[in-house]
Amino acid sequence: YWMPAMRLYMRWYYNKADKVLAVSGKVSEVLQDELHVPKEKIEVFHNTVDMSRYAFTTKQKQDARKKLKLKKDDFMVLGVGQIQPRKRLDVFIRMAKDLPDVTFVWIGGIPFKQLGADYNAMQKLINSAPKNLHLPGILPHEEIADYLAAADAFCLPAEQENHPMCVLEAAGAGLPIVLRDIPEYDDTFKNDVIRCQDDDFTAAMTKLRDDKKFYKSQQEKTKKVATRFDSAHAAERFVKLYKNLIKA
Repeated sequence: YWMPAMRLYMRWYYNKADKVLAVSGKVSEVLQDELHVPKEKIEVFHNTVDMSRYAFTTKQKQDARKKLKLKKDDFMVLGVGQIQPRKRLDVFIRMAKDLPDVTFVWIGGIPFKQLGADYNAMQKLINSAPKNLHLPGILPHEEIADYLAAADAFCLPAEQENHPMCVLEAAGAGLPIVLRDIPEYDDTFKNDVIRCQDDDFTAAMTKLRDDKKFYKSQQEKTKKVATRFDSAHAAERFVKLYKNLIKA
């Protein structure tokens, strides 16, 4: 009911800016088509992270796996995100049921409790999780680092995203990345991640677990993502952007 008023407000607010940074080409299109922001005001500027924060040593990985009580041969898949319908935790749960010998971990919860989207349905979904899927809830960012270091692969089956930071952090950790095939990733992650539809996720994860050559090839692709979205490479562009705005 309040969405029309919010849309009008957002249109007014965004158009007051001298420059609007869009985190992907798709977001740029939405800004133009739905909020009527002039194209010349928009600049696509992808999210970045300091990738060096997630470049774990072999020793750190071993310590993290020991801390999380993972066995040497355990294959662990990590997912991160609020538990809400669009994140598609149901796909993650289905993978866990299909692959009972794989350890799955989803970090995140329902921060607004009963005010969260489809709260009751999400609670039922959580309760349906098999024993090999662990749901530690919302964790401090420094604790998530242990899971990134310990994981063998990262998966986010969300059906609507822009340019998620959790994927960038997984890239910094050198993990093969499995995502849903959505248009938002066309100009960001491209084919350097495995992009799936609902029925493809289990097969993709099985191949990562069983095919060492394929696993290594995906790690090499992940390095491209890490290089592309390292904050060190974005710093100069940010400085130039602000200098130009000051001059204007």
